[in-house]
Amino acid sequence: MNVQKLIPLLIAALLVYFGFQVHWLLGLVVIVALIGYASWSNRANLLASKAQEAGARGDTKTAVKLLEQAVRMNRKQPAIMASYAYMLLKDGQIDKADETIGTVRQMPGADKLELNVTITEALIRWKQGRLNDAIAMLEELHGKMQNTMLYGSLGYLYLEQGDLDKALAFNLEAYDYNDSDNVILDNLLATRILRGEWEEARELADALMDRNAKFPEAFYHAALVKEHFGYLESALEHCEWALERRFTAVSTEKRETIEAKRDELAARLAREAESGERDENGETAEEGVGQHDNAQADDGQTGGRPE
Repeated sequence: MNVQKLIPLLIAALLVYFGFQVHWLLGLVVIVALIGYASWSNRANLLASKAQEAGARGDTKTAVKLLEQAVRMNRKQPAIMASYAYMLLKDGQIDKADETIGTVRQMPGADKLELNVTITEALIRWKQGRLNDAIAMLEELHGKMQNTMLYGSLGYLYLEQGDLDKALAFNLEAYDYNDSDNVILDNLLATRILRGEWEEARELADALMDRNAKFPEAFYHAALVKEHFGYLESALEHCEWALERRFTAVSTEKRETIEAKRDELAARLAREAESGERDENGETAEEGVGQHDNAQADDGQTGGRPE
């Protein structure tokens, strides 16, 4: 039991007790004053909680503003400061995020946040173009602990590094550690795609779509699998779903990349539609056009459009 945390409660109880000993009205005044003080002193935590809700909705701008207010009110809470640094990173304010995470490192109690602080700092290094430094930081941390978020971050950075054998080994290890995490599953899916292991990729994409993933990369990678197996209409649909998701500075696929794939698929479908019209006039349709009739059935087996 942490005795220091009990001291404020004991002081409050004594104030209330002696207040009532003097007069019952004074006792009530003391209670009201203590409630007001507690509410005032907890404003930073309330703002941080609202920021967390905004972040979960994908509203990064609002989350940053709320955390900025929380930090101004209370600069002594490393957890709030660390959350602020991460949201700055997601918002693309890389230099400010770097400065903030450096401040967190100097704060008392920051050692209890080693996991979150180190992952945030590593992602900042990645966005600064210092990929090897980022990987080294997470490898050192991984030597001390295992964690789902750590597996997801390091697994992706190995993909960025381009050593697909190393990425596959690590992402398989991550999948064994937690096969229910969508980021880990998507990292493994991306690895299989880059290695050209399409049957394995198809199984992973089906599983990921069944889980109703929320981030754009999942739908884009599923679209690539659909495209490879000839389901162009479904691939186009998955690209559209990806583009409906929110992108941040730490998204691992750019909106422009997915838009380009969507346009490419739309153009291919248009050409094949023209070919089909020519077939009605006695010309031979392109091979694979008939596969599009199966796209809806195939997609139905892998899970419908996410909510």
